[in-house]
Amino acid sequence: PILMTVVHGLWTVLALWPALLLCRRKQERLGLMMVPVCWVAMEWLRSLGPYGYEWGVIGYTQYGTLTIAAFASAGGIWMVSFLVLVSNALLTWAWLQSDRRWLALPLIYGLALIGLSPAARLSDNVESVRDFALIQTNISPYPPPLERERAIREQLDALAVEALRAQPKNLIFPETLFSAEITGMRGHLLEEPRDALAGFLDPYRRRLLLVGAIEKDDRGFYNAAILFDATGRRLASYRKQHLVPFGESIPGLASFGWARALGEKLGTPFFSAGDTCAPLDFGDTRAAILICFEGTFSRLVAESVSVPSVHRSNVGGWHSRPDLAMRPEACFRKPTSRSKAPSTL
Repeated sequence: PILMTVVHGLWTVLALWPALLLCRRKQERLGLMMVPVCWVAMEWLRSLGPYGYEWGVIGYTQYGTLTIAAFASAGGIWMVSFLVLVSNALLTWAWLQSDRRWLALPLIYGLALIGLSPAARLSDNVESVRDFALIQTNISPYPPPLERERAIREQLDALAVEALRAQPKNLIFPETLFSAEITGMRGHLLEEPRDALAGFLDPYRRRLLLVGAIEKDDRGFYNAAILFDATGRRLASYRKQHLVPFGESIPGLASFGWARALGEKLGTPFFSAGDTCAPLDFGDTRAAILICFEGTFSRLVAESVSVPSVHRSNVGGWHSRPDLAMRPEACFRKPTSRSKAPSTL
């Protein structure tokens, strides 16, 4: 976290440096207008490469405002960021003017965005798919391992009772619910994870379980989402492609012994990266899976829904609110036959 904070701070300095130079040369108006351009360029540049990340992209603040978020259909998340930053720059510039009539400028800009928004052309004619239940144990990652495992067991037992009442066809568990490999040589759940998930396994129902856990092969360990049938048999898996720098790997240094030793001291486990975003089949529904950090990458999101009739799910994180532990009523949105555009969770 400390290294990521330092890197993030350096990007921020680089983004604002040109504007600060212009302001020092008494060109405040030009410097203020340069902020949106420099900031969006910084957001795009820092998303590239193995050390890239898209945390804190300004455009994501508009996820609940369709009028503005809809511009992503024309220029991606970068256009949304740019439009938000321009509105702030115009408002700041107008406020600094002695003549308050300039405040009409950001108002005109806002009305123009409403009038030009592609939101009206986007179809919201979708129906909910209620066959998926999200199982969230809401356990903080910080307690000692034994204490955390005991708390997870207790939560899973309680949630299994809720799942029995709701009778969903498919169950989705969070990222790395189990922090160790959970499948044996024949592709079945091992004894301990099977015991923990016993309340959700039902060989008499066509139920599927997507479980976040560690997967291993001859190339290394993977942060994976593994699909099991109701008997605990492994069907398929998705392996996280873009790992968290300094958290799950140190790109370019994994082959060096000294780097691995340093990683162990820093708590970096050196996962291997997956190499495919092939969707998983949940009966008649195909879902592309992204794991936690990957959901911030607009490129990965676009690739994951590029296959027709594919839905996207993000597996990861934990919540402190118990009322969000299980919500089977609104998990996936499925396009109708009149709309071919894939929708998201």
